[in-house]
Amino acid sequence: MWLMAEKFNVDKTLLVKIMNGFINALINGLDQMAMVKARRVDIYLKNPNELMRGDISSMVSVFGDLQGTCVISFPKKLAILIVQKLMMDESIDDVNDDVQDGIGEVANLTAGAAKGTLSAELGTNASISIPSVITGIGHHIEHDSKVPCIGCVFEIDGMQFTMEIAVAVNKK
Repeated sequence: MWLMAEKFNVDKTLLVKIMNGFINALINGLDQMAMVKARRVDIYLKNPNELMRGDISSMVSVFGDLQGTCVISFPKKLAILIVQKLMMDESIDDVNDDVQDGIGEVANLTAGAAKGTLSAELGTNASISIPSVITGIGHHIEHDSKVPCIGCVFEIDGMQFTMEIAVAVNKK
């Protein structure tokens, strides 16, 4: 992660706080909402033309003192499992409106919790957008090229998913 900070001329301590805010919000949120245990297994710097690793992604924009995007991308099978657990409805067996709404809500709650944590730690005031959900194999989501986009790979029950974070403190 230090090379990422140097490449983009970003404060290392600030980058770690932002990343940890989102990582902890996601892990805690999935545990509390869907009663699943996610664990981080890898971290990487996303290349600009790299496709999303999942079949269904939800993006939330952050604006104000913090600026950027957070995208969470799940393979179809894991997205369905998480929404089954969220809704306590095992009859959900394909990507439908409920699954798209549920994955959007995961991103919304993750970004909201991270925003609150970072507000307390950094003294920032930020807002978040309504989540956008994108489906399909091999879809592409572009982040601000001036901000490092750091991907985190997580695992639940042997299935991997990713969260990409491209958020920085807005220099006024």
